[in-house]
Amino acid sequence: MKKRNLFMSSTLMCGLFCLAFTFDNEGIHWLWKDSEPIAIVLGIATIILLVFWFRNAKIVRTESQK
Repeated sequence: MKKRNLFMSSTLMCGLFCLAFTFDNEGIHWLWKDSEPIAIVLGIATIILLVFWFRNAKIVRTESQK
């Protein structure tokens, strides 16, 4: 049975949530325009999770070659 990579899904979710937009009658707006520190924290979390994702993929790849 193949293990699911939780780092991949959490990285994608944080990254997409960081780039989220809202739509209203006035147009399209970035979700975090009033609170940019939240977007910065989400961006940093995305980068950290991306590093964990690649490290985990490397470990899984080396284990599968044995």
